[in-house]
Amino acid sequence: MKRRLLLLLLAVILIPAAAYSYYYVYPVGGTWEYSGSTAMVYRGRDAVLYDTGRIVIDTDYEYDWWYDDYDEWIESFRARGTISVSGHDGFYQEYDDYRLIRQWYDFRSFWTQANGTYYYLTNVGEYYADLEIIRFVDGLETRIFCVAHRIRWDNDWDDDDWFWGTGGGGCSTGSTPAALLLLLPGLLLFRRK
Repeated sequence: MKRRLLLLLLAVILIPAAAYSYYYVYPVGGTWEYSGSTAMVYRGRDAVLYDTGRIVIDTDYEYDWWYDDYDEWIESFRARGTISVSGHDGFYQEYDDYRLIRQWYDFRSFWTQANGTYYYLTNVGEYYADLEIIRFVDGLETRIFCVAHRIRWDNDWDDDDWFWGTGGGGCSTGSTPAALLLLLPGLLLFRRK
């Protein structure tokens, strides 16, 4: 009986913590750098497309009293960089893809289309995101998968003394009351002899 009670208490402590770590997300606003490549056929020959650039997502934050957390409003998106194709001298193209977004971020995946190129960004941590870029080169659709690295948070991300990733902000789902942790040693003393 006591063993079941101990297991139940551990479940009460650990399951919400696991749910919290799964649910906890980071804002998409800020500056992300990326570099990736993909194989393609260019003018009848096998080649490699290289894409290197920087994404800047300008956002603002508003406190959500209903959920006791902050919501992120995406103002604009800009990707600047270069694409080049191996084995083809002189193929080097700069791009500057900009789009005014003005919508709420749902804290899952962010995607947008700018100047005929699609960008899919999914946060996988505080400083990393999976990035897929779909663009048309020489009339052919190309897809590049890479990891984007956050190099700067958005200017407004820490307004009002609120910080992402420190455990006190974001949401309170899954937080464990300290009193439950204090009960754990006492339950261990009552284990079956």
